[in-house]
Amino acid sequence: MKFINDVKEREAMQMLEEHAIHRFEKSENIKRIAHIQEYNRHKLQEKIGEKFEKIEEFQRQKALLSVQKQEMANEIIKKKQEYSMKFQQLFKKKNLDVSNSFQFDLL
Repeated sequence: MKFINDVKEREAMQMLEEHAIHRFEKSENIKRIAHIQEYNRHKLQEKIGEKFEKIEEFQRQKALLSVQKQEMANEIIKKKQEYSMKFQQLFKKKNLDVSNSFQFDLL
């Protein structure tokens, strides 16, 4: 009878140990999955940050090009007005002397 009680007691202890090991492994697996998810979330945030920086840089370059384009357009308008005035002055004169009074500026 004592032998049967010892066997039952060992089996009960063995089952408790197996349950404890199973709970520990499950807990470790949950922690591992949480770390993997955190790592993946961090990587995703980095990618989003990099794309956001690229978008901001593109918008800055686009704005700069827009300003430069407007400056060039204003410069062209200014030059056209200057040349128009010079031509008007030349055609108003009776005597055309192109070599002294008129010089073309290259853009």
